[in-house]
Amino acid sequence: MKFYFNCLFIILVIFGFETKQQESTCDFTSLVKCFIEVLDEWTWTLYELSDIKKNMVGITNDQCQHLRKLEICMDDGNENPHSCTHKEVVEVSNTVSDLITHRKNAGSFLKSYYLLSFACSNEGQKLINENEECFRSEHISEMTISAGTYLSEKFLESDKEDDDICNDLNEKMDEYKEALRQACNKRAQYLMCKSLESMFKGLHADKLEGCDLNCGSIDELDEEQESEIHEVQNEAEMGQPNALLNVASYSQIGGSLSILPIIIVFVLSAIYLNFL
Repeated sequence: MKFYFNCLFIILVIFGFETKQQESTCDFTSLVKCFIEVLDEWTWTLYELSDIKKNMVGITNDQCQHLRKLEICMDDGNENPHSCTHKEVVEVSNTVSDLITHRKNAGSFLKSYYLLSFACSNEGQKLINENEECFRSEHISEMTISAGTYLSEKFLESDKEDDDICNDLNEKMDEYKEALRQACNKRAQYLMCKSLESMFKGLHADKLEGCDLNCGSIDELDEEQESEIHEVQNEAEMGQPNALLNVASYSQIGGSLSILPIIIVFVLSAIYLNFL
């Protein structure tokens, strides 16, 4: 594997970035070398997470260490600084991905990096450790990856210029969050939103500059859930006996959702992609 990546490095330096280096202050050689040194271990980590059910909600702190090594390349913290812009870093990652897969426009291997960045943060690791069983049972990893693919293709990967792209993306994100509103005490919608926010802004920073995806915070979601419970309790006190059952059910299940609304949302997403 190391030999393959070293050969790839030589090809990239000789052919891939020769003309670009004349037009930019970016040291493409240092950037590619940094990527190559990390990709071996990062690829193995992704292989360990190849079970899509574990892909995002099962990543451990030890596996996150490889992501943090890749982060050094992204943040230009290596001993040989590359001085590349964010856009240039993404462009280089696209070229590396094309050569690895032998396919043009293969995308960026940084997609997995950005998608897992929140899960590897201190907040993300705490969230996963406290809710991993629920996240797996509700298939949150699969849904997040599916939503990311659909929303990227619909709003971000086309050449179409859209001044309302932030609003349009937020509207769709709100639909997904609503479908997951009661899953895992609202933690599922938060994990999905924060993960997709990292991926979208990482790979499409130019299109989403200044865009807020309105993920909120855990405290805000807890307050919202508490308000919903009080509302149901008030309805019960006003003589609606069915509401008492709702309160008991809500508390006992801990916010577990019916899977039907989510199935509908993601089936519609799949149908849309088939007609693109």
